[in-house]
Amino acid sequence: ESRDGLVLHFELSNQVELQNFKEHLKLTPELPGMSVEREYGNSYSLKGQWDSKQDYEMALTPGLKFGGAEELKETITRALVTEAVPTYLGFGHEGKFYFPRQGGLSLPLESRNVAKAKLSLYKLFPSNLVVALRDMGQQEQSTPTISWSKPTGSKDLNLTVQKDRLVETALNLNELFPDKRGVFVLQAEETKETTASEDEYSWSPGPESKLVLITQMGLLAHWRDSELVLFAHDLYSLAPLPSAKISIYSEKNQLLGEGNTDAQGMVHLTKFDE
Repeated sequence: ESRDGLVLHFELSNQVELQNFKEHLKLTPELPGMSVEREYGNSYSLKGQWDSKQDYEMALTPGLKFGGAEELKETITRALVTEAVPTYLGFGHEGKFYFPRQGGLSLPLESRNVAKAKLSLYKLFPSNLVVALRDMGQQEQSTPTISWSKPTGSKDLNLTVQKDRLVETALNLNELFPDKRGVFVLQAEETKETTASEDEYSWSPGPESKLVLITQMGLLAHWRDSELVLFAHDLYSLAPLPSAKISIYSEKNQLLGEGNTDAQGMVHLTKFDE
């Protein structure tokens, strides 16, 4: 299941207390990183670093309390065999990712059972910013579609493979970002024909995207009655930015108002066009 890999879903016939259940649940061979979560009612999920096509024995040991006052007297076991652990490719740092302009550009790429991947970079056209943000809201996605962007570069990656385990690769993206200002979409996709084990892992993850914002400008805004007051400043020194042009757009990409900041980095906007 995506980054988690394989997840075992199961249901018990009686109600148990979660902590007591964890103490009396054993897997052979041992499952590294094992965690148990209650999904609903008597349904649970078991996560961990499963091995592909491996025989496991799941045991509930004596002392497990269930049904309120009863207690398990004998060990109960069940045998199971796992499927192939699926491939995975994704960026670290969940949600939107922000790159400061100071220092190098780095971002971790997580992979599992993927030997090669391609990085592609797209720069969002400034005129498409409003419609791209609207699409993100409507489609409940964390990155704008690349259809609102232009391709600016790509890079092939050779990734380390530790069978069935997540591997993190530090990406140095300075050479991929010739333009160090703007809104970008960074996309990673497995090179399918060179999967670590093509015959074993038949499913390939789709492209994974990360929103990248490179800027040195910060902006604070608040309403004062019918007036919108904005303060433009340097993100790091907090020094005001004079003569910065600020434009306000509607969700339909219509210009509502604009102005330039004064020596204190302030601009006051009123009488918005509707």
